[in-house]
Amino acid sequence: MREFATTRREMIHSGCSLTGALLGTETVSSAPGGDEWQEFGFDTANSGNGRENRGPSTDIGTSWSFQTDDQITSSPAVVDGTVFVGSHDGALYAFDETDGTLVWQFEMTERVLSSPAVVDGTVFVGSNGPDRAVYALDTETGDEVWNYEASNWITASPTVVDGHVYVVDDNQWVYAIDAADGSERWTFAGTDSVQPPLKTAGVAVANETVYFGSRDSTVYALDANDGTERWSSSTDGQIGSPPAVVDGSVYVGSDDNHVYAFDAEDGRERWRYETGYWVEASPAVVDGTVYVGSFDGTLYALSAADGTVEWTRNVGDELESSPAVVDGTVFVGSDDTKLHAIDAENGTHRWAFRTGGRVESSPAVVNERVYVGSNDGNVYALSGDARSDSSIPELSIRNLGIASAAGLLGVGYLLRSLKTDTAETDTSNSE
Repeated sequence: MREFATTRREMIHSGCSLTGALLGTETVSSAPGGDEWQEFGFDTANSGNGRENRGPSTDIGTSWSFQTDDQITSSPAVVDGTVFVGSHDGALYAFDETDGTLVWQFEMTERVLSSPAVVDGTVFVGSNGPDRAVYALDTETGDEVWNYEASNWITASPTVVDGHVYVVDDNQWVYAIDAADGSERWTFAGTDSVQPPLKTAGVAVANETVYFGSRDSTVYALDANDGTERWSSSTDGQIGSPPAVVDGSVYVGSDDNHVYAFDAEDGRERWRYETGYWVEASPAVVDGTVYVGSFDGTLYALSAADGTVEWTRNVGDELESSPAVVDGTVFVGSDDTKLHAIDAENGTHRWAFRTGGRVESSPAVVNERVYVGSNDGNVYALSGDARSDSSIPELSIRNLGIASAAGLLGVGYLLRSLKTDTAETDTSNSE
């Protein structure tokens, strides 16, 4: 058993309180409410619908940020006051939701592209390294509970339902693993093909059925209890988009440039809509509208019933991030280095927050904050009550230890004088 978890809560707590007091950049008031974002896509069906969660409106700024050693394409999970996210530096991190204090980090052998899922005090995540494992870790300590070795890398995000962990590896094999002890329940043999640059799509689980899209251009529906195939339906291109299952339909994108809707019961195609390029993001489906991004740089709002266009919004670069819809706003990252907030009703652009790299990470929206990773290596906590000057670089607490008050104060003044444009906010309603 690996012993890579590093717990820093006791060591850093007092030091980070002092840091925030002196620099005024890391700590903010406690976040209101008790909302959560347990996994990629918000729920096990990947609906992207935050339901009763609340997000920020205007004057967005950085409540806190943390710099890892490599880019972040993993999407955060936020549960019980803790933010969990993976980095390409090979670690899964756990942060205090309020001020970004590092609670623990768990080191794996390679990049962590998988987004964590958090259920019943355990965080589940896949490894992209030679260990080819799904890990179960204690949410409080980061200690390993178990790991399960797959046939290939795990870049997709796990989904946990009724004591089962469902995940797809890069051979397109689907696994059902016992969430308590890591034992194998069943496997479904996939295409055994790795064809970059497409990502491996995760699963959606609804009504005791596991849905996933494969690089063989096929959407599969499997019995969640034993893995037997219930139906399969073809698209005209490879699938790197995790499906969303809402109100009896399976919505999925394909690299044939289309978004598809299939009947969840029998796989019959209901409609398809053609975008300008690949669709690798997972759709969000809220109140009869499908929100999905394309590599053509456009966010589409389509009727869930028949696929007709309600509105479109071009953001200027590829959309690999899957949208989150909360409180009447669509939050989505773009390769233009920005997180965008767009009115869900009419497509009006509300604001954009610029990071230092592409935003492939899909946002989590909890307690009037947006949590998202960037290819600049930072995980950001953004809120409307934060300071408006987000061009001041954030001081990472990583490897800070407990420094003297005088030294911290000096660093604070130095950072304020640099005014480096590592991140900026645009709150204009650009058309």
